[in-house]
Amino acid sequence: MNAILAVEAVIAFLIALTIHAVAQASVAAWLGDVSVARQGRLSLWPPRHASAVGMLVALVLVFTFPTLPTLGWGKPIEPDTRNLRVNPDLGLVLIAVSGIIANVIVGVALALGLHFIPGYGALDTFVNRCGGVGATLQQCLSQAQPIYLLRIEQFLVTLSVTNILLALLNIIPLYPLDGYHILFALLPNRAAVRFRDFQPYMEFTLLVIFFLVPYLLRLIGLGFDPAAFLDYVATVISLKIAGAAYGFYLLI
Repeated sequence: MNAILAVEAVIAFLIALTIHAVAQASVAAWLGDVSVARQGRLSLWPPRHASAVGMLVALVLVFTFPTLPTLGWGKPIEPDTRNLRVNPDLGLVLIAVSGIIANVIVGVALALGLHFIPGYGALDTFVNRCGGVGATLQQCLSQAQPIYLLRIEQFLVTLSVTNILLALLNIIPLYPLDGYHILFALLPNRAAVRFRDFQPYMEFTLLVIFFLVPYLLRLIGLGFDPAAFLDYVATVISLKIAGAAYGFYLLI
């Protein structure tokens, strides 16, 4: 187990979660609802945004996949739509989408920003030449960059992937994820009410998807895991942009 990467994954998750929630709270306030701000959701202190179940999921998955960023969810932003200056449904969509967009922007910006770190471009050559993992790989890559800088880049890549991962996760239309609020706002009134009736069971459904489903699939010989799949997609997106980081960030 890569203990350093596991710690980085948890820290990155809390930062990405905070970015997500603050973006949504800011848009809610901009649209006229300050009740979310009064609840402390504009705070940059992560515990204000973390939920017990979502944080537990993140911790369990970081030990299940110790070389990958982790996913989870926080407390949903629940605006008072009566205070919004726009149509309530439009307001819900704008607030929900803002968190997803904020995570994508930060994730892509971090991946692009790596290219401006001195010596980063030279890693392409050394990654292809170096072998091994851990200290052996670090020692080889230190010919291109100091080890402390490699660790900083490792965290930046982890943070980039985690932001993109959180954005992908929140597309799922199940409460407390943003996809639920988006779909609820877009549905006709009668269908929206029926959809809302299932809200109390949706978080449990997420637990089934990320824990029970992979277990059952393994029993029948299928290796598909929803959490690992989302991790993979987010990692590919980020590392296609980051370039040289692909060869080393999971291994040092």
